[in-house]
Amino acid sequence: MRYEGQIYRPPGEWRSYLLQCTIGCSHNKCTFCGMYKTKKFHVRPMKEIIEDIAMAREYYGPENVDKVFLCDGDAIVMRQAHLLQILEALYAAFPHLRQVTVYAGTRSTMIKSQEQLIELRQAGLTRAYLGVESGWDELLKKVNKGVTSEQMLQAALLKNSGIDLWVTVILGLAGPGEPSKKHVEETIRVLNRMQANHVSCLSYMPEPNSPMYQDVKEGRFQMITPREYLEETRDLVARAKEGRLAPAEYSDGTFSLSNLGMFGIENFTAIINPPEAAILSVSSVRKKAVVITDENGEDQIAIRPMMNIQLSVDHRIIDGLLASRFVEYMKELLENPVRILM
Repeated sequence: MRYEGQIYRPPGEWRSYLLQCTIGCSHNKCTFCGMYKTKKFHVRPMKEIIEDIAMAREYYGPENVDKVFLCDGDAIVMRQAHLLQILEALYAAFPHLRQVTVYAGTRSTMIKSQEQLIELRQAGLTRAYLGVESGWDELLKKVNKGVTSEQMLQAALLKNSGIDLWVTVILGLAGPGEPSKKHVEETIRVLNRMQANHVSCLSYMPEPNSPMYQDVKEGRFQMITPREYLEETRDLVARAKEGRLAPAEYSDGTFSLSNLGMFGIENFTAIINPPEAAILSVSSVRKKAVVITDENGEDQIAIRPMMNIQLSVDHRIIDGLLASRFVEYMKELLENPVRILM
């Protein structure tokens, strides 16, 4: 298999064979995204794609591939005949194949007719990932998404073809205060109309290759606090319930919390739940003798409540330095809980 540049995939595709059909993203102008900024979009030659499928069959074995993700950012933009040819080759190469998925750009999906989408589903395309990010048109324009919420609703009609629709929204994308509330309110309005099969909530993190990174770095965009991320999540879920978007329809989490402290466990290391990126282990609180420095600068032995926490991360996704800073921040909040309210 041959790949050009860095490859990205949804968390749920962690065990899928990644077949690169396009290079980059056909839009590639979103200010929050740095994924494909170093790539010029183009479609790979069909000869190379078919050769890669044969290489994957030889490498993995025909019996060992049951999921395939077509990357890069917008493979659904390819010609219909080429997509059908790829699907036919995949199912011929891998007899146990049960799932083929793809990122679906809004404009690229809209140019497909309902008949073409049905044809793709019948050929074996099972799922499409649509990045909604926000339902607030003003914010979509600000981040240069290139489409409106109504256009995304039109693209979401692909689910009528039988293709599973998985959408993502980005918490924190509007910044704090009233924009945050508007972001949540308008996003829920769109999601309840869209009725996707699954909804994933991501947290905005500045990417060095993106224009918004510079805005954050130079103070033109204010990141929301960890508490505000939780408030956006709570508000989103509460409003979704009111609109009868069931919690079971939320999937593809990226972070878990494992608490065995309630059972008296003093120390343990949790294992990451794929496709998540990290898991935090929380142990029991125990009184222990520790060395502290008093107001006179002298060391003293004192009894203090102590708790062990451990963070397990997938280093393919999260840098170790960033993980260390997160643990240090958690420590500061636990030792000074009043900071949570600041």
